[in-house]
Amino acid sequence: MAHPRLRDGVQLLVGMDDLPLAYDGGTGRYHRLSGAAVATLRLLDGTRSTEEVAGLLASARRQEPATARAELDLFLGTLDRAGLLHGTAAPVAVPRRRSPLLPRFVVTRSLPRLLEPVAAPLRTGRRAAAAMAVLATAGTVGTVLGVAGFLAAARPPDWSVAFGIAAVLLVLQVCLHEAAHALVCQVQRTPVRGAGFALLLWLLPVAFVDRTDAYRIRSRSGRLALTLSGPLCDGVCAGVTAALALTGHGGDVAGHLLVFQTFALLLNVNPLLPGDGYVAAEVVFGLVDPRGRALALLGHAVRRRALPPHLASLPARTRLVLGVYGVACLGYLVLVAVATAKALLSLGAWLLT
Repeated sequence: MAHPRLRDGVQLLVGMDDLPLAYDGGTGRYHRLSGAAVATLRLLDGTRSTEEVAGLLASARRQEPATARAELDLFLGTLDRAGLLHGTAAPVAVPRRRSPLLPRFVVTRSLPRLLEPVAAPLRTGRRAAAAMAVLATAGTVGTVLGVAGFLAAARPPDWSVAFGIAAVLLVLQVCLHEAAHALVCQVQRTPVRGAGFALLLWLLPVAFVDRTDAYRIRSRSGRLALTLSGPLCDGVCAGVTAALALTGHGGDVAGHLLVFQTFALLLNVNPLLPGDGYVAAEVVFGLVDPRGRALALLGHAVRRRALPPHLASLPARTRLVLGVYGVACLGYLVLVAVATAKALLSLGAWLLT
């Protein structure tokens, strides 16, 4: 390309932890950038030729012209493959997120409009911080009470009417959990793109909201509030259930629901699954997609393919740790699949009797 420049619709911005990002409006994807990449991109304004850009880079970095040109060609090739350069085609719609282990199905894209009347007042003064503090307190107390209730008043699983009612109540709680995530996004002016359900290993239904644009939330405190809002709502629900169970007002329904809530909490905070506990660890420790990198490393190892640059540049010890972590993730997914399949077979046998 004689005079390279970014494609129309590609925006440079500063996102999480003040990291530079390129947002592609055509695909809805975010691309993480280094400081050197941003400096180079600002030279690609369409008025300079490739030779001129390489000359400027060689002068700024005190490199040989041939070295600077080779590095620029490699960088331009990466941009071209990502569809970020002018003259490359880009989809006009956000592609559906596809995963062989967690297929997703969007049900609605109207949550931002529905939540805005609630979110708008929370942006005034310190109302959002106060609301989060109240939720954090109530959620923590509720979680402790829920665990105590589980130990004292839980019912062993059996297929019954109370069991079915508890299952329906858990579905409503999951919807509330996801609505809490969506509300925090709305308050921080990064609305969710949609809401729907996913099928973990094509067996276990899981509700979700698409909060891809949370990359735009720069502060860790804001992203931590977004991540923890759902589990804290779960804690409040568990506390209410435990209070009913321990006082004898919830009957068998509360006992079954406590079992569901406890195991849902364990799944959600498990660092081997892409749940809120995993995301919270990413935020607190400043990690970027360790699970995705771990699985990518395993995939390339199994297929005997060369690693992409962002993985090949990792230290050998880091790659080893990620490989072990990836094996643990896959092993845990197998255990979840086996347990879910057994539960479904048991339910089927009960329905047929």
